[in-house]
Amino acid sequence: MVMLWTEPSHGIKIMKRFSLFMLTALLCLSLTGANASPTVTKAHKSAHKINMPSLMGGGGSCSATAIGPHALLTATHCVAASAVLTVDGDDFGIVTIISDGLDHSIYLLDGPHAFVDYSAVDLNDKPEQGDRVFLFGNPGGFEDMYREGYVSGYEKPVKEDDSTGFDLFNPFLGRLPKIKTHSGNDAIVRTYYDFNGYFGDSGSGIFNHEGKVIGITSFIQGQSERGYSIKFMGGFEMRFTQKQLNEAREFNPNQ
Repeated sequence: MVMLWTEPSHGIKIMKRFSLFMLTALLCLSLTGANASPTVTKAHKSAHKINMPSLMGGGGSCSATAIGPHALLTATHCVAASAVLTVDGDDFGIVTIISDGLDHSIYLLDGPHAFVDYSAVDLNDKPEQGDRVFLFGNPGGFEDMYREGYVSGYEKPVKEDDSTGFDLFNPFLGRLPKIKTHSGNDAIVRTYYDFNGYFGDSGSGIFNHEGKVIGITSFIQGQSERGYSIKFMGGFEMRFTQKQLNEAREFNPNQ
């Protein structure tokens, strides 16, 4: 009788240990898989929070992406009249700003350190509906928040010959002057993304599956009626030249 009861008990213990081992192994595998995206990890290291002082005191915050050791790409409506830009709590001197004429600007900085990790900008990758994209931003009181989504759709391009521009609104500076299209370019395309975003996400880089920046978060577009609402994050096509991007990546304030 003793043997009959001890054998099953021993077997049960073995099975329990084996089951625990398998559960632990699967958990480790799942965690490893969750953290095993070098593309997202690299992009994450290039994402930063910026704070812009205001002439009225106080100021606002936006998001930005390092695209060179001394270069940060952000939204033009995040640019403030100041000689100093605070990046992740450190003050950097603003040497100059490069803009593409739409809502995209590059800060060239002289600061306490260089950015070790930075991302490439792909001017040739035009986002298509259904493409999977991701970003890191700083919405509201949250910092360094990852979101993943899709290109939802587009707004019909608007011709330049009717003098149509785009109103941009900065929550800290109010409504800004209309941004016009470039001379010689007949239309601007607005691209919409299904991110759940908020003020503070402005300027965040939108990354493709290769971890390259293909857009910048510029606005929130939403509708609300009878208690129902929907919103999308949006951005314009970038119109930097490859020469401008190369100069920004290679910029050295000490030379």
